[in-house]
Amino acid sequence: MDDPAVLQLRRRVDDVDRALVHLLGERRRLVLALGTLKEREDLDVLQPAREAEMAVDRAAWAAQEGLEPAFVADLFQRIVAESRRLQLERRA
Repeated sequence: MDDPAVLQLRRRVDDVDRALVHLLGERRRLVLALGTLKEREDLDVLQPAREAEMAVDRAAWAAQEGLEPAFVADLFQRIVAESRRLQLERRA
């Protein structure tokens, strides 16, 4: 039998994971709306200056939370790559 304290913490971890997935869904919706605006304004999906700015900001946020900046950078590289994929797919 698992310790009640362990079970409680696992439930809290599950709640945080659910919230993260919800936020990723919200981010997806925003990115798709942004992609529509970019297409309307004839802007490229790939925005290197914006992505560089985002990388710096996310690394700082990671450090503030006591997280390894490289971990957060890897995570956001995947998120941004998916955002680009969604926007390009929408244009096809």
